[in-house]
Amino acid sequence: MMADIIGSLLYFHAGFMLAGFFSMMSGVTVAMFFRRNKWWLRFHKTAGPLGSVTVLFGLAAIISMIKFSGGEHFEVLHTYLGAVTVIFAVVTPLLGTLQFKVQGYSGEIRVMHRWSGRLTLVFAVITIISGLQLVGIV
Repeated sequence: MMADIIGSLLYFHAGFMLAGFFSMMSGVTVAMFFRRNKWWLRFHKTAGPLGSVTVLFGLAAIISMIKFSGGEHFEVLHTYLGAVTVIFAVVTPLLGTLQFKVQGYSGEIRVMHRWSGRLTLVFAVITIISGLQLVGIV
């Protein structure tokens, strides 16, 4: 019974993380290639934070799995890469929101938001590859 729960939590982790990645990726794609459309910013402002929330669900799933299995947190490289990725996934939409709220610094915050988004995706890809290696798929 417990093994089934642990296995399910691993699948939930992977599913939420991939869904979060694709949501964030779609937000970046729209920002890069569809700026001429009126709807691009509304889509971008939805896809990024939705991806972040989904990634947080994935984080909760894996924390629960490790707790139920009696394992230790931060034993392999994937966990450190994942922690950095989650931090970037949360900070990036916050920076995106701040650029509209903080007067006088919107240009600087926009630059940080863009670079943070790029780094989020780079770290996400590296983290996904390390996770696939961890379970023996790659």
